[in-house]
Amino acid sequence: MGASIAGRTLGPAFQRVFVSYARSELWVVELVNSVIESLQLADLRWDLKVLASGDNWEDRMKDEIFAADSFQLFWSIAAKRSREVRKEWMLALQRRRDGFVRPVYWEEPLVPPPRELKHLHFARILVPPSGGATG
Repeated sequence: MGASIAGRTLGPAFQRVFVSYARSELWVVELVNSVIESLQLADLRWDLKVLASGDNWEDRMKDEIFAADSFQLFWSIAAKRSREVRKEWMLALQRRRDGFVRPVYWEEPLVPPPRELKHLHFARILVPPSGGATG
């Protein structure tokens, strides 16, 4: 499924999307993934989804970032504090591709990004007020 321009069907904007997030906020990633997956818009990929037992975490994440069409940064207080998230977005910036790093946030107000990310627009996503709690 994709967009249609002048009768021609196009594929999704991104096929393979690497997701960077704080582990405590996996619920947000899973929420967004459920929508993206159900609409067949892209293949969101993150550590817990792609790692196999015995994989070298750093090497595999590096490979995933460099194979991705897009880098989706889920930004929050927890993400800002995470050393792993920092390593991932720094590696993504090294690709030097316009529009590659695509940050989103849901906590209000926006947690100030570090200097290296200030040039990027952070898009707000809406999530249920109860956060990750399910009934």
